[in-house]
Amino acid sequence: MEVLEILATGGSGAVSFAVIVTLLRMLEKKQEEKKAKTNGGTLYTRVSLVEAKLNYVQEQQAVLAGEFEKLSDKLAAVHRDLCVFREDMRLHFMQIETRERTRKEVLREVSKE
Repeated sequence: MEVLEILATGGSGAVSFAVIVTLLRMLEKKQEEKKAKTNGGTLYTRVSLVEAKLNYVQEQQAVLAGEFEKLSDKLAAVHRDLCVFREDMRLHFMQIETRERTRKEVLREVSKE
C-alpha cells in the first residue's frame, strides 16, 4: 500500500524510480519463489536434499561395512572348521581303510594255514 500511496501522491522522481525498482525486485523474487515451488525447490534446497541423501547413503555404507566384516569373520571361522572336519574325516577314513587292509591280510593268513 505504501508504494501505491507514494506513486499516487507523485513523489519525487528519485523516490518513484526507487519504488519502481523495489517493486520489480519484489515481483522478481515472487516469480523465483513460484518457479522454485514448481521445480522442486531452489538450488540451495535441492543441494541440501542431495547432501542429506548422500549422508544417509554413507551411514548405510558404514553399517553394511560393519556387517560385512562380521560375516567375513564368520565365513573364515566356518571355513576353518570345515577344513578341520575334512582333515578329521580323511584321517578317520584312512584308519578304516587300514583296519580293513589289516583284517583282509589277517584273513588271508588264517585261510592259508
